[in-house]
Amino acid sequence: MKKCFILFFLFCAFNLNAQILIFELYGGGGNSGATYNNDFVVLYNSGGAPASLNNHSLQYASSSGTSWAEQVLPNVSIAAGDYYFITIPTTGTSGFATPTPDLTSTSFSSGGIAASSGKLALMSNTTSLDGTSDPTLGPSAGLIDFVGYGTANAFEGGSAAPSGSNNSVVYRSGGTDSNVNGTDFASNSNLSTGSFAVNYTSFTGKLKIDAINLNWQTSTESNNQGFEVQKSRNAVNFETIARIDGAGNSEVLNNYDFVDTRPFEGSNYYRLKQTDFDGTADFSKIIQVLYDVNGSYVSIYPNPLAAGETLNIQKSESLELKAIKNILGQSFHTSSDLEEGLYFLQFTSSKGEKITKKLVVN
Repeated sequence: MKKCFILFFLFCAFNLNAQILIFELYGGGGNSGATYNNDFVVLYNSGGAPASLNNHSLQYASSSGTSWAEQVLPNVSIAAGDYYFITIPTTGTSGFATPTPDLTSTSFSSGGIAASSGKLALMSNTTSLDGTSDPTLGPSAGLIDFVGYGTANAFEGGSAAPSGSNNSVVYRSGGTDSNVNGTDFASNSNLSTGSFAVNYTSFTGKLKIDAINLNWQTSTESNNQGFEVQKSRNAVNFETIARIDGAGNSEVLNNYDFVDTRPFEGSNYYRLKQTDFDGTADFSKIIQVLYDVNGSYVSIYPNPLAAGETLNIQKSESLELKAIKNILGQSFHTSSDLEEGLYFLQFTSSKGEKITKKLVVN
């Protein structure tokens, strides 16, 4: 199971009593500019033996809500030290596809869970909660774990977990469960493993003639054996294309580079797999580099665009957006100025080639 969702969370060493914990949540799925197209929740078995989900449920309410959505969990077991990945479909379309889940929720609303604030409860029964659901109800009421994040009106301990966003997860940062959400959880804006062994200051990719040049820089390294450069067509299935030695232990800036001489036509997704000398591995964030032989690639999304929504433009470096015009020929400076109607985005290449894309604003 681990390989299915290793992109999302921090690997840590745990030494806890046997129990299932809410390990990570993401509620920005499908929103404009989101990293992934679905919401998700990750459960973790922190114990030394398999733990069953039979007759358990995962329940969600908004930050101040008293109505709870309930997902009954299947009769499966999570192996000791393993994870259980639950996707929650949304109506949005932005973001990369999430990896294949262990379970796709069919009980939460089409809007999923909120990105910034909300409440999640893991129960040892299938009785629907009501009201605020104060987590002090405890195990006698079937409560196994509870996370209130952002501005939630209920949470474990004296403080809520931090807010998430369209590009960040709320995750159990140290692997411990002190029953204080504000202490146990953190927010990770990279949607990656956030490795402690290596601190990245940058990871970028640039298009060169017939190749893509990757560069990354670290500020500190601890026990770092090296990196695997991994590539994908879809940001889900990766293959290793190179191995680069690390600096071991270092507290100075280190710069690394690799040239991919066989890029895919179109989108290329890259990540770094960093491995310690003891075999522990973590992953960097994913970056996307467009390789376009003809230099005339343009993609605009979302399309149709809601008024006031951010328009994303993916294009070849040789193309320049020259004008945005409506059907009357009137020009507009940015997509934020557009009201309901039909528009034409006009691009020009360095060779003088002109490309026009239609955009509908609702």
